[in-house]
Parts: sequence; structure tokens; C-alpha cells
Amino acid sequence: MKICAIRDEYHPELGAIGYLFYYDNSKRFYIEISDGLDYWTAPPIIDSFVKKKQNYVDSKWSIAWVRQRIIPPDRQNIGAILKAQGMKEYNEYNLLVFSDGRCAQDECMVEEIHEDDLPDEIKKRMQYRVKAVFALPQNKLLVYFRDSSSVVCDVKQIVANERQFAPVLNSKEIFQKVMVSEGGYGVRWGSDVEIPDYMLKAHPVDHTINFDELQLVIEQNLYDTSQTMERLHCTRQNIDDLVKRGKLPVVKTSAKNKLFLRSDVEERLW
Repeated sequence: MKICAIRDEYHPELGAIGYLFYYDNSKRFYIEISDGLDYWTAPPIIDSFVKKKQNYVDSKWSIAWVRQRIIPPDRQNIGAILKAQGMKEYNEYNLLVFSDGRCAQDECMVEEIHEDDLPDEIKKRMQYRVKAVFALPQNKLLVYFRDSSSVVCDVKQIVANERQFAPVLNSKEIFQKVMVSEGGYGVRWGSDVEIPDYMLKAHPVDHTINFDELQLVIEQNLYDTSQTMERLHCTRQNIDDLVKRGKLPVVKTSAKNKLFLRSDVEERLW
């Protein structure tokens, strides 16, 4: 993960307008909006989320914000442009940082920072993001958050008649492939169908997990060492190293095998 502070170049006294998070492996962006940013000060795209009183910009609009500030991939002589900048391939984050994120539409710029330099308000938010998600029958999800709270949601109630969710709701096989969005910003199917965390919290249903559902959750969401190696494209030695360094929690260990939660394994792919 890489992070940039978003600043107003001509009004540094305002501090950071927000923080851009980039997840290297999946190449997804999210923008955290600073507390206290008002609608009239916020730049385009971010301002619409401020108006709705949302404290972050989803992946779809975060990448749109980035793309309006960088050279498009279909630009003539793009290969020569990348070579002149010392880049071997087109990478939206690298291009953004190279240009300091400046564009003609606003006065914003970006500055790379370390995760430790994030303000406490942003670090606190991250503690309430999604930790794990489990598919249940009848288009329901069991969602756990990083603060140890949980909720059962009916996806049909949340997405109503949104067309992009039709394949998810009409296929048990696709529905069961739900995963946690990078950073815990919600849950998603593929790259474009996503439900943000605040909508999951806002639509709980009264539901008691029965034994069959519990068995389904266990079967679908435990990876053994071999499955984990296959998912992460690594060796058993790599898995052991991740466990030793505390980067991959173990659910259960036996003499010849280890069990891991699917959500913990998927997090290594961010």
C-alpha cells in the first residue's frame, strides 16, 4: 500500500484535504476525506462526497480523480513519454506522483507520505472497516468489522434494482465469491461491483445463523496450506515466513498442515 496526502498548493495552511490510498497488487485507489473539509473548499469529485457527508471516495470515483490528472494510456507516443520518465510500463500511481498530481481543474497536488504519518482521525476510521465477509444462503452476507462488531445483510435490500448486481444475485456460484474490498472499504464481486462498508452497516437484518449456514461458512472460508500457496502463488517456505512475521494469522496448526481464513489470505493480495 502507498499513500499520498492531497494538498491545496496555494493554501498550505489548510493542511491535507484528504489522503489517497493505492493498493499496489490490485491497482485500486481510495480517497479518505479529512474531517472538517467543506463543500466549497473541496475539489471536483471529492466535493460531491463531502456534500453527501461521506468521509471517503469509493474506488470508482477515486480512480476517476486520478485519471483526470495524468497522461492517458492512449496518448500518442506514450511509449516514448514513459521511457523519458524512466518508466517501463504504464502505471497510474507512478504517473500521478511524477507530476505531483497537478491538473488544470483545481489547485490540488499530492505528496507521498508514510502510513505512520497519517493523522489519528484517519487511523481511527480504519479500525471500523470490514475485516471479513461470508456468503450465506438467500443472498445474505455475514460481515465482520475490525472493531469486532458484525452484521447480517440482505444484499437484495441494499442494491434494490441496480443492474450491475443482477449476475451476483442470480448466481449462487458468483454470490459466494464475495470478497473484502482493499482496505476494508466494503465488499465486492470482481472489480466493479462493490457495496461500501457504511451501506452494510446501515442495512442489518434480524437473522440467526443456523448450523447448516455455519458449516457452509467454514467450508467456504478456510484455506489449508496448499490452497494458500496456490492463491498467493508462493512456496510453503513463504507461507511459513509470513506466519513467523505475524503477517498471516493461523486458525489452526497441525503437524503437517495449517488452516487460514480466506479473508486473511486475500488481504495479502492487496
